[in-house]
Amino acid sequence: MRVRSPRNRLALPLYSGTGGPNDPLAQIPHAAQLVAILAHPNGWRRDMAQQLLILKQDKSVVPALQQMARSSGGNLLARFHAMWTLEGLGALDADLLRAL
Repeated sequence: MRVRSPRNRLALPLYSGTGGPNDPLAQIPHAAQLVAILAHPNGWRRDMAQQLLILKQDKSVVPALQQMARSSGGNLLARFHAMWTLEGLGALDADLLRAL
């Protein structure tokens, strides 16, 4: 619904965060799905998945990220994203770096 304001500008409704069916935050994939997206061929998707994982601060994905960092089927970009995501979650340890 658009309404004209006194200065003749369009006034758009603000996000209310009610969690309805069109809630953009409800459309974010589960953290395990975001880990899989780190191996996607599209760089924008990889970047967004990494950002969302770090923003969520969900530590349940740390084992999957560690596994991806160790060996991701030859996908070097997925390994880098996994390592930087671990760094963003505060879960990157020296033992993992030595193993690489």
